[in-house]
Amino acid sequence: MPNEVVEKGADVVRSQAPTGMKYQDYKPLLRRDFFFSCAYCTMSESEATAIRFTIDHYESQKHRPDLINEYENLLYCCDECNTRKGARLLSEKIKNLGYRIFRPDWDQRERHFSVSELRVEGKTAIGEFTIDAVALNRSSLRRLRDLRRRLTECEEYVAGGVHSLRKFPMDGLPKEIKARAFRAVKDASSAVQGAAEEIDELLRMASKSPLDGGDSGVNDIKEDKERLKRLKAISALHPEVWRRG
Repeated sequence: MPNEVVEKGADVVRSQAPTGMKYQDYKPLLRRDFFFSCAYCTMSESEATAIRFTIDHYESQKHRPDLINEYENLLYCCDECNTRKGARLLSEKIKNLGYRIFRPDWDQRERHFSVSELRVEGKTAIGEFTIDAVALNRSSLRRLRDLRRRLTECEEYVAGGVHSLRKFPMDGLPKEIKARAFRAVKDASSAVQGAAEEIDELLRMASKSPLDGGDSGVNDIKEDKERLKRLKAISALHPEVWRRG
């Protein structure tokens, strides 16, 4: 498969895959290489137990049948991103202008995206185009980012509290309560691991409810119209190199 320049520090490093296999047979390897997460929106399997994960052909099967079973052309992604990405055919000319979809085995996510509150913003043409092409600010992903943020803050608060407690000068305590204080710190330290595990379980439980079934009509209609309008404007500028299967 013709390869573009892979950025130093690309998020995904592919394994050496055997050749001659059908693309469906690469799924276990893809899951592992892509950290059991969507290549585009980063949603993990554990965060989206009710959402199907699929194999995406970066260059579509319709337009590049010669790459159907080529491992380098396969990405692991959620069904929602795969459906929205569709089968766009972009020429090398338009790709050189920056109009291509981000892929973590070639690109470094931090170079192309930033996060402001719950929204992803593009730092490059690739980032901006990808946000619109696969709707990276759809409501289900904003809910996921909010959930991640709150759980991370919770975990940091728990761990930070115990760390502060450990630094307390126990030797200055009265003898009659010193032993009880040491025991309390030990118990609290043991509880940190349990709290972290409970947070992870909460994430899995919460993801089953707000994220399953895609946006379910909750997505902001105005925002979706603006996103499609931007994509249409790009296609109008380059009609000879923009087709969708």
